[in-house]
Amino acid sequence: MGLAATQGRFLGLTARKSNVEFEGQQVNQARTALSNQSANYNTQTLGMNVPVPPSATQFTKTTYSWTDLNNVSNVISSLTPIANPTGTDNYNITTTTNTTPQPAYIQRDSTGRMTNITIANVPYALTVSNDLDEASYDQAMQKYEYDKDIYTKNIDDVNAKLSVLQSQDKGLELKLKQLDTEQQAIQTEMDAVSKVIDKNIESTFKTFG
Repeated sequence: MGLAATQGRFLGLTARKSNVEFEGQQVNQARTALSNQSANYNTQTLGMNVPVPPSATQFTKTTYSWTDLNNVSNVISSLTPIANPTGTDNYNITTTTNTTPQPAYIQRDSTGRMTNITIANVPYALTVSNDLDEASYDQAMQKYEYDKDIYTKNIDDVNAKLSVLQSQDKGLELKLKQLDTEQQAIQTEMDAVSKVIDKNIESTFKTFG
C-alpha cells in the first residue's frame, strides 16, 4: 500500500472513530435522560402517602351506664352542660331509654371521669366501660382498603414505567459496550496504519537521503 493510500486509510479511520465517539456521547446522554426519569418516578413514590390500617383503640368509646330503680339499664347518650344552673343539676342528658333531655347532677373524680349521677334527687353509681365503635371502625377500615388499592395501583404503575426504563437502559448499555469494542478495534487498526506510514516515510527519506 502506497503512502497516499495509507494516509487516506488513516484519515478514514479517524473519521470513523470520531463518528463512534459521537454516537457514544449520544448514548450516554440518552442514559442520563433515562436516569433522570427514573429519579423522578422514585421521587413520585416517596411523595405517596402509605395507607395505615386503623387501630381499634382509635375507635373505642367510653360509655357510662347505671341501673335505675325499675332495674332498667341506662346508658348516657349525650350530655350538655347547663350554662346557668338554678339548682344542683349541672347537665342535661339523654339516655338510651330516654331521648328527651333531662337535668342531672354528675360527679367526677380527680381524673375527670364521671363516677355518680343524680336524677330527680336519686343518686346512682356509674359503671364505666370502653366499647368499640364498630360502625366507625368498619367505615375507617373500608376507607383504608380503598386507599390501599389506589396506593398499590399507583406503585404498580410506577414500577411498570421503571421496568421499561431499565430495559431501555440495558439496551443502551449494550450499545455502548459495542461502540467501545468498535472504538478499540479502530484504534488498533489506526496504530497499525500509523506504523505503516512511519515506515513509508522512513524508507522515503532513506531513498532520497
